[in-house]
Amino acid sequence: MYFIRMASFDIGSWFLLLVIFIGFSAAEVVELTDGTFEHQTQASTGSTTGSWLILFHLPDCKSCDKLKPILDELGNDEELYENGIVLGSVDCSKNLHVCRRFSTTKLPVLMYLHKKRLYRYPLKREHNEFDNLMVLPDMKKLKSFAIKDYSRLSGGDGEIIPDPLSDMDVMIRQIMEVFEGSQKFAVFGMAGIMMLTILMLFVTLVRGNSTKTKTAKSKKKVK
Repeated sequence: MYFIRMASFDIGSWFLLLVIFIGFSAAEVVELTDGTFEHQTQASTGSTTGSWLILFHLPDCKSCDKLKPILDELGNDEELYENGIVLGSVDCSKNLHVCRRFSTTKLPVLMYLHKKRLYRYPLKREHNEFDNLMVLPDMKKLKSFAIKDYSRLSGGDGEIIPDPLSDMDVMIRQIMEVFEGSQKFAVFGMAGIMMLTILMLFVTLVRGNSTKTKTAKSKKKVK
């Protein structure tokens, strides 16, 4: 009888430990990549994977490094977990498709994905004669943004979540980034994109005509 009680206690203890372990695992900041972002977040479809608070960052960014421990600390917050909010991060030095998809050219960027809308946390800079410092939120402010203040702080109903980019979209955005800030180069960049588009249309038309010709010839042979 004593053995049965001990065995029951041990099973119950292991089950409790398993629940606690799963809870802590769910609180971790998820590393998102070009290959996993859409599958894990379901950003475009709005499926039931929860809402996501995501940090877009770079390895050599000081402000990004200061935000990472705040996000880690927020991962242990029970209220955030109960509201179905998942924390994620994207390294923009390795995942160009995702970062260009969300137009995150000036990093860090804090973004909240909720019910097929995205809300950007308004990170601001303080200028003085010695430095140009970014004002970063503490854990309390970031938590409040994710739970209730996302609409107010981002200035309205948020933005439509953009669809995943194709390789051509990424290439065009790379060209635009190179020529951004210079009107002269921007004109050449736009001309280059137009020429590339015309060339692709021409190739498509030639291939289409070639296919039609082959089809016509094959029909004549059959007759």
